[in-house]
Amino acid sequence: MVRYLLSEVLQSQGHRVIACEDGADALRTVRLRLGEIDAVVTDSLMPGIDGSKLVAEIRALGSGIPILVVSGSVEEPSCDACDDPGTVHLTKPLSPERLKSELNRLLYGTM
Repeated sequence: MVRYLLSEVLQSQGHRVIACEDGADALRTVRLRLGEIDAVVTDSLMPGIDGSKLVAEIRALGSGIPILVVSGSVEEPSCDACDDPGTVHLTKPLSPERLKSELNRLLYGTM
């Protein structure tokens, strides 16, 4: 449900969305389409590869892809890769305006 809602919000803002089933699917997609993906939006808790592991794996590819990690918790991330300036953590509930603002800040350096 969260994946569907985030996809709808991002598409309504003009973004092309590649929705993935889980963290493993997202990592495969990033590896296959590395030059085509402008940003990754992920949940912090997913089956298999969670958000922290996904961020670490994407960063290990040498990619500077901006990443938004959405969480139901206000706790800080537990992985070193999550602390880079290209990664932003947002807590739920999340308004479409906040999602747009943070994504624009990561992509374009604007609010």
